[in-house]
Amino acid sequence: MINPTPVGAGLSHVAVAVVSHRGVATRTTALLSQLQGAGARVLVRDGMSDLSLARNLTMTEVCAVVRKEGQRVVLLVDDDMVWDIGTVERLCRTFDDQQLKARSAVYATGDSRVAATRIAVQPDVWLTGLGLFAVDAESLLTLGARLGAVRGPHGKPVVPFCVAGPYNGRWVSEDYCLGLRLGGVQLDHTCPAGHIKPVPLWPDEDTLARIGAGLALPKTEQEHGED
Repeated sequence: MINPTPVGAGLSHVAVAVVSHRGVATRTTALLSQLQGAGARVLVRDGMSDLSLARNLTMTEVCAVVRKEGQRVVLLVDDDMVWDIGTVERLCRTFDDQQLKARSAVYATGDSRVAATRIAVQPDVWLTGLGLFAVDAESLLTLGARLGAVRGPHGKPVVPFCVAGPYNGRWVSEDYCLGLRLGGVQLDHTCPAGHIKPVPLWPDEDTLARIGAGLALPKTEQEHGED
């Protein structure tokens, strides 16, 4: 069995996918360059007004990269996130022997709520946004094969990984849909990230401790896909 990639071992096992319709924030761009310097493969798509389509096209392309180059983790990044390199190294450790095959950083939305909602307590399972979201590459490829590709713009194949729709009587946004299709997400309280709205918003220490201890968040806890 291959041992999980240890923190500090570089990011050559990671493919990064970034989607934007308004231009990637300057600070985010600098941090993406840092990830690239650490060995990560970085793909950026900018300028499409249909964010859902852009996300699905980019994820389809990153799957093609993974099949060719063999990265073990895919990191999805929004265009307005900030982090430290240690956070990304922890978030992108490999998923050997992990029940959940997706892992999210903890970050706040524009109204200071955490971009996540718990769907099960034991084990601790969440749905989250895709601001800073790591997924086991093999699991993503398997999901893509199960969903199948459809004809996209200019005849390009696109896998509908992220599609908004109803789930158990409530609406789930396209970003939360991915975690749902992957069977849930681990919300990693050791991986806080900043969300630029227009200054970085960080989760507070109490929120991180509650997540780590498996406790309920305050009543402002994020609903499915309301970020």
